[in-house]
Amino acid sequence: MAQVLFYTATAAQYAALETKNDHAIYFITDTGDLFKGSVPFSFPCRLVETFPASGDKGYIYVGPTGTMKVWTGSAWLDVGAEDNFLSAAQRHVVTAAEAGTGMYTGIDEGDVGVIFTMRDNETMYVSLGDLVDIYTADNSGSNAIAVTVAGYTIGADLKVSTEEGNQLEIKPEGVFVSPLIWQTVS
Repeated sequence: MAQVLFYTATAAQYAALETKNDHAIYFITDTGDLFKGSVPFSFPCRLVETFPASGDKGYIYVGPTGTMKVWTGSAWLDVGAEDNFLSAAQRHVVTAAEAGTGMYTGIDEGDVGVIFTMRDNETMYVSLGDLVDIYTADNSGSNAIAVTVAGYTIGADLKVSTEEGNQLEIKPEGVFVSPLIWQTVS
């Protein structure tokens, strides 16, 4: 079982990494995003004081009054504004020919999502995988660490044996084992 590493970085620092470690969890401090290696694991929602000039596709931006918008790649679209849609949303599975191109940039073949057609006939694709956070705890093979998932909280607890003679202690600053004291036999 591989050791899990935890990193904090800004979005720019994370984007500059040539290779993302698949055994690392990255906490992006300026956007609040969470990644396991290069796979996003955070809910695609960003709270903003004011809407920026542009945004990231696939995210819902929420302003201080509760106004919600998504970035289409060229303009902001109000979420819930019925008059912006020309047709109803349609479920779509990305084909090999579509993957990685146009509105499917960064999307793999087989990804399932929804296509929205706006009043100006522009289309927008939202990956359903981006809208659902699925976390499960896999404690197989680990008798010492218990990982728990409850709602949007992931926890890890070190289990310390209560067997007599165990020198491991949990202290506020971390785990501790008393140093050995060598005795001289006389």
